[in-house]
Amino acid sequence: MMKKLFYILVVLTFSNSTFAQQKLSTPNKPNPVSIIQTDSVQAKSSVKAAEIAFISLSKFINNGQDIDNTSIKDGAKIYNTDQTQCIFFDLKAPDYNYEVRLRYLNDQTIKRMPSTWRLYPDRRGIRFTIYDQYFKKPGQYEVIITPINGIDKAAAKSHQAKFSFTVLANENKLLSGKEIAIIGIIVCAIFGAILGGSITYIKRRAQRRLDVEQQQKELAKSQLATVRSQLNPHFMFNALAGIQNLMNHHKIDEANRYLSKFARLTRNVLNQKELISLAEEKIMLEDYLQMEQLRFGFAYQINVAADLNLDNIEIPTMLLQPFVENAVKHGIAEKLEDGKIEVSFIQQNDNLVLQITDNGKGFDVAKNYEGLGLQLSKNRVALLNAIYPTTPVVLAITTEQMKTKITLTLTHWL
Repeated sequence: MMKKLFYILVVLTFSNSTFAQQKLSTPNKPNPVSIIQTDSVQAKSSVKAAEIAFISLSKFINNGQDIDNTSIKDGAKIYNTDQTQCIFFDLKAPDYNYEVRLRYLNDQTIKRMPSTWRLYPDRRGIRFTIYDQYFKKPGQYEVIITPINGIDKAAAKSHQAKFSFTVLANENKLLSGKEIAIIGIIVCAIFGAILGGSITYIKRRAQRRLDVEQQQKELAKSQLATVRSQLNPHFMFNALAGIQNLMNHHKIDEANRYLSKFARLTRNVLNQKELISLAEEKIMLEDYLQMEQLRFGFAYQINVAADLNLDNIEIPTMLLQPFVENAVKHGIAEKLEDGKIEVSFIQQNDNLVLQITDNGKGFDVAKNYEGLGLQLSKNRVALLNAIYPTTPVVLAITTEQMKTKITLTLTHWL
């Protein structure tokens, strides 16, 4: 009887031992996520707690070309910016498979982390990485590392390792770098479109203004040519009347000299140039005054300032001749040899001043006379100012008993 009992006991012991070995030798099914596996490590009789070697925060630097790893402690406060890459930690000498979970303490939600790990070649430790997309929201987080080698939940929980960290809100950064870049591109595009449109509008407006001004100048030039065409016959009529007067008085020599001066003066008067030099204007005035001097016998004088270069300064053609002619016909013609005319070219700063003075009887400046010469000359000055608005011609007439002065100031002309 004792032998049978012993035999049964041996059989049961052997069967239990075989069943236990089969159970221990069967590998656990790997979790598709959240399990750190050191290899196909079998369960052991004594479960060790997970031990964290160190924790680091990894960031991109130098525009993403390099990575900076900064050690952090349990309970650290960090910022998750555009440069943040991940948080990684090392486990010392792991002997088991582990599950890693990330708990967001603000709402107690738990996420299992993918099995992103790397085993050291010398099996001294294992590194696990939690990428930044899992801790984007500001708040408190807790990382839980649990051994899962077929041990019961109570034992696994008692051997957990934990660490926590807090993600601070980026208070001074309302937008991400990518968003800022996109907004910057949009703003630059809008600003460029507005600037381009504004420049185009300003150019078109300026061009329209230039076109209008050019039209006004062309009109003024046309009107100026009309005035000159009226001045020329007026001058020629007076000159021919002078020749006739000399012929009627049988002053043949004076009439011939007068006719010679008149021929050269006519060529200059009929010249269509818009501007002539002061030297040419002076010659025309001398020819005209010498012609009239043969008839009336008055004296004249042309004064030129020493600092004026007559050959290099130009003025509108026949600007002075109508005023000089008016001084002769209506000022000193009756005085004969007692008459006197003085013409002066003066420089005042950058202004050119032209003066005609006679010792005639004078006239009422406010009164409108029937003669065309003075009125046409005033119209011509107004038209010249329309053509040259930045260098206007200022006409001033002063008269008193036995003296009349006409002053033409060409502002900023020099």
